[in-house]
Amino acid sequence: MLRDLPKVLEAAAPLIELALREDLGSGDLTSEALIPAEAEGRAVLLAKAAGIVCGLPICAEVFRRVDPRLRFLAQAQDGEPVAPGDEVAEVAGPLRGLLAAERTALNFLSRLSGIATLTFQFVKAVANYPVVVLDTRKTTPGWRVLEKYAVRCGGGRNHRFGLYDRVLIKDNHLAYVGSVGEAVRRARGGGPRGGGGAGPGGAARSPGRGRSLDPFGQHGPPHPAPGGRLGQREGFPRGLG
Repeated sequence: MLRDLPKVLEAAAPLIELALREDLGSGDLTSEALIPAEAEGRAVLLAKAAGIVCGLPICAEVFRRVDPRLRFLAQAQDGEPVAPGDEVAEVAGPLRGLLAAERTALNFLSRLSGIATLTFQFVKAVANYPVVVLDTRKTTPGWRVLEKYAVRCGGGRNHRFGLYDRVLIKDNHLAYVGSVGEAVRRARGGGPRGGGGAGPGGAARSPGRGRSLDPFGQHGPPHPAPGGRLGQREGFPRGLG
């Protein structure tokens, strides 16, 4: 997962800024009233339940943004399993900064670890079958890079990141085009018959080099894998968006 971190941290940067702005505002009134500026503290982040940890580098960045003097030491790595009571990380330094950052940091860590853990549960459930677990575009707005990273940490695989990197024919397309065969023909570069364009949205485009085509992306192949919810490894995935 280390090779993913630059892109993940770049995507996280504006989210961290937004989260700190909405939580801190003009400052932590309670800590500033009760705790001297020179006070030092130490906190240990513990896992409350078994799962897959995800988001530690983002967590560290939150503390750094609030006070660069805070020292963050991860005790685990993203993608690793943890048990209840395991130490995930520790933070030490100015107590005001520590308390100001902890909720935002834990929000990132908890959400991404939850996605990674749930993904791992699905991956584990189908470990004995010739299938893979893929994600969708149904992500929290602005969080797509982070949430898809969490899926990878949980052992799943990323499907398309957006409308721009893969052709995926869905019900709405079929309703307009009329048949799967015609939709596939157009997606492969044939274009609409009769030179009438691709309807209100404009001209159809070829998947192009490096892009793949999922003709049955929304509802799976005619004969889906057992259980009807997972696509075959070399077939067409089901329920993807």
